[in-house]
Amino acid sequence: MSRKSSYFSWATALLATLGTLVLTSPPSSALSGGEVSTSTYAFTVKLNMGERSACSGVLVDPQWLLTAASCFTVDGKPAAAGRPAVRTTATVGRTDLTQTGGDVIEVANLVPHADRDLMMAQLTWPATGVDPVKLATSAPTPGEQLTSLGFGRTKTDWVPDKLHSGAFAVASVDAGTVALNSSGGAVICRGDAGGPALRVKDGRVELAAINSRSWQGGCLGTNPAETRTSAVAVRIDNAAPWISHILLQAATEHVVDIETGHIPGTYDGTTGCSHTFPGADTGVFLCGSTYTHAVWNDGRHEYTGLGTDHAVWTSWQDQRDGTFAPWGSMGGHDLQNGVRWIDKTPTLQSLGGDNRSWCRTYGGQGWGDWYDCTT
Repeated sequence: MSRKSSYFSWATALLATLGTLVLTSPPSSALSGGEVSTSTYAFTVKLNMGERSACSGVLVDPQWLLTAASCFTVDGKPAAAGRPAVRTTATVGRTDLTQTGGDVIEVANLVPHADRDLMMAQLTWPATGVDPVKLATSAPTPGEQLTSLGFGRTKTDWVPDKLHSGAFAVASVDAGTVALNSSGGAVICRGDAGGPALRVKDGRVELAAINSRSWQGGCLGTNPAETRTSAVAVRIDNAAPWISHILLQAATEHVVDIETGHIPGTYDGTTGCSHTFPGADTGVFLCGSTYTHAVWNDGRHEYTGLGTDHAVWTSWQDQRDGTFAPWGSMGGHDLQNGVRWIDKTPTLQSLGGDNRSWCRTYGGQGWGDWYDCTT
């Protein structure tokens, strides 16, 4: 899925709509409004790009997020397709970041839209226990009320711990964007780009737009002279075919061949040995432990091995003949038995510290959660 992106049309439309806003508004923006309860809008995601940048996003599939492409801009240049330039993690199913629920999953792959401030981001493995948001199939209409969500800055906090929401009225709609006017003092600030703008239709919550830009009037750190609170979001209804195409393409990916091998040395559960995998560089794994090499139907390769921390680590190609991602942890238990086939499906089988066998099976959406497979 190596789709190149062009931002000319999107940038032109945004400049026409907001004038000089793009010169004064940073690419990441956050929502100042009421806090959201922990049981509400669990599909909203906190994204951390490295240690200094954050945005919001929304789960549209167990293994895919939708967010703003501008969140991944590097040195003023739009992000390319493939793995992120800096390590990016997504906190899913946790609207209160001081709690421990949900998952924190690394982003493995990016697919930018050709001419909108939209980015599809693929997680290393599927999020569990969270229902993805439904996509809108009709455009917002002037006067319609939307609820925007985000994890970013508020009027009083630089880095809030909780998801916030705010009400906005649709002012106008064009081919790709929605102009929003604040209702009740809500304002989109730094850190909320990529967050969802939701509507309720026929009793069902659906994703109408993605937060993109705002004047940020009243946000902490904004010039006090700036009082404008209007914003621009990106339409989803007529981007749905692009989203569906990416999800369909991902659903057809599968492993066609998988083999196991052993790291050189004698396994004692503590000693680490270096091993070099073709294309994936060198990693340090427990001596004598099992590793796996999987080949995907599009020719990509993936390696999995047992790290010295007794967690399963993996590295994979972001596209055929592409570069390999840095080694990343999948967690889990000692990979004693490597990979076996269960009903023609590749399955990691491990021995846990509780002396039970634990498995992680590969399915249409990637590697699933560990489950007890003691026999």
